[in-house]
Amino acid sequence: MTSTTTTQRSDAPTISDLEATPEETIANPFAEAGLNLFGLKGEPKCAEEYAAILQDYAETNVINIADYQDGCREVLAAEPEYLPSFNDAEILGTEPEGFAEFLGREATLLVGEMWGARDRRNTLDGDWKSPTMTWGQWIGGGVGSGNAPAWGFSRHPESKNKAGPCIVLGSSVGGARKAKAMTSMAAAGLDVDSGAKLDDVLETIEELGLFCIVYTSYNNGTTGLELKRDEVLRKLKVARDPTEAEIKQYLREFDKNRYEESFIAGCSISTQKKQTTEGVKIILDTPPLEKFRLIFPLETPVKLIDLADTQQASLDLWEDKITGLAQNVLGIHFDTSCTDPSRLFYTARHPKGSEDWYAAVVMGTPLKFDD
Repeated sequence: MTSTTTTQRSDAPTISDLEATPEETIANPFAEAGLNLFGLKGEPKCAEEYAAILQDYAETNVINIADYQDGCREVLAAEPEYLPSFNDAEILGTEPEGFAEFLGREATLLVGEMWGARDRRNTLDGDWKSPTMTWGQWIGGGVGSGNAPAWGFSRHPESKNKAGPCIVLGSSVGGARKAKAMTSMAAAGLDVDSGAKLDDVLETIEELGLFCIVYTSYNNGTTGLELKRDEVLRKLKVARDPTEAEIKQYLREFDKNRYEESFIAGCSISTQKKQTTEGVKIILDTPPLEKFRLIFPLETPVKLIDLADTQQASLDLWEDKITGLAQNVLGIHFDTSCTDPSRLFYTARHPKGSEDWYAAVVMGTPLKFDD
């Protein structure tokens, strides 16, 4: 997997050293978008502080792969690449024309918290908030303070568990989080935990030239699967312990995640019957599973009610588009519950001390819904 952190060199050349124009620095599109960085108290920094931060960022976040002596840029084989970064996220891809302008466009998303079934901290239906900010601000976010974690798509803070702040990629009527209450979608999201390799998916996105926000899930890299035994037997139409071949058939044909064949091939049965608080499970040994989320900002927000004559037809069309994005455009399997426009995505976070996490902003053209 791509490195989870980006090392910065203390002797990184400045912008003047490279004789680079502002357009050649990765900070430029974020600066043009008027990105708002927040201080420890959650208050926006003043313009002078903001300008200084961006200047420091521009001078220390450059690609250091060349020998600049005598004005040449001959790549040194022994010199490592230092990818530019923004907060915790690597910046990948190539900046297309109009990218900075798009980062300045506003997007309305639902935000709330989910902590588990019947937890009193859960945001109730009707209480989800719908702030409107520019894409640059959604990406930049702000630092954490006190009990408030850092937020923003370019940040990947430590957390005690996966539960907590989450986001829905559109707006709704009355702060409700259900499919039929959703009014407009600002982005398309995919939850990928099917065995697809993050590096391969990143390469595909870059080749397609698409704008995408990427971050690993809290349980990225975990091994093992638990399957509900009764459901497995019912789907396979057997009344005995399933064979390993049958378990692989179940994963291939019936599991909602539709795992990649390379992942299925590495699975084996560990325990046929294990009693849990949620019922009897079949336990599988598996290869490490890369789990990550892909968020594709839409060039133009989609008003769901205008997609078809009936609401159900509109929701069906949205489902088809999300499925097509995963399977036909990216060539991957995904969690099919993402086809629900009210699907929530936990914001990025990872266990304390973990090094198995990653975040990236892939510069590119925003996704067009009609393509």
